[in-house]
Amino acid sequence: MSLVTDNNTNRHHQSLAIFDLDGTLTIRDSFVAYLWTFGRRQKRYLALTEMPVRIAAYLARLQRDYEVKERLLTSFFRGVPQAIIQQHTVWFCQNWLPRNLHPIGLRHLQEHQQSNHRILLVSASPDLYVREVAETLGIKEVLCTEVEFDRESCTGRLQGKNCKGVEKVTRVARYLESESAPPSSFAYGDSSHDYPLLRWVDRGILVSRNSSQLLASPLPDKHLTSKT
Repeated sequence: MSLVTDNNTNRHHQSLAIFDLDGTLTIRDSFVAYLWTFGRRQKRYLALTEMPVRIAAYLARLQRDYEVKERLLTSFFRGVPQAIIQQHTVWFCQNWLPRNLHPIGLRHLQEHQQSNHRILLVSASPDLYVREVAETLGIKEVLCTEVEFDRESCTGRLQGKNCKGVEKVTRVARYLESESAPPSSFAYGDSSHDYPLLRWVDRGILVSRNSSQLLASPLPDKHLTSKT
C-alpha cells in the first residue's frame, strides 16, 4: 500500500498516522507478556498463579476488561517501587520487544516515519511500559491506559478509562483538540475494538497476521461499541 507523502513539516499540516500496539506493531499481546515476564523475574508466584483465572473470567465475560486489567495490575505491581518497574521495562524493550515486532505493522510505521508524518501510538496497554516501547520504536506521542502511583510506588489502580474502543477516539480528539481527524490521516489496528478509530480517520487500515488492507466503509454499527 503506497502512502501519500506530505513534505510540509508544520505539525498542524502533517499527515497523521495513528497506530495501535498489540497485534498491530507486535505479533503478541504485550500486556500479558509484560506481566508474565515481570512475575517470573521478580518471583511474584501468587500473581502468576492467579493470572490464568483472571484472564479466563474476562474471556468468559464474567468480568469487564477494565476490572480484570486493574486486578491484574494490582496483583503484580501493588507496592512495587517505580524504579523496579522501570528496570523491567528496559529489559522488556531490549529482550521481548525485538523478537515480537509485527513485520507488516513495523513496515507501515517506517514508511510514515520516512515520509515525516506525525505519528501517534494509542494503546489500551498501560503506561508502565507503553511509553518506553514507543520511544524504542521512534514514536514521540503516546496515549494509553494510565496506572496510579502513590509517591514512588505503584498502586495498580487505573487512572481514568481503559483506552480502548470508542475511548480511543475520545482521547485522540481531545489530544488533538479537534472533533474530526486531520486531512490525510491514517489509523492502523487489528481488531473490532479499533474500528471506531479506523472509521474516524481518512484511511483506516486493518492489520492481520500476514497482510493489511484498507477497511471497507461503512462498517456495521455494532462495531462502534466496545466494553470498557
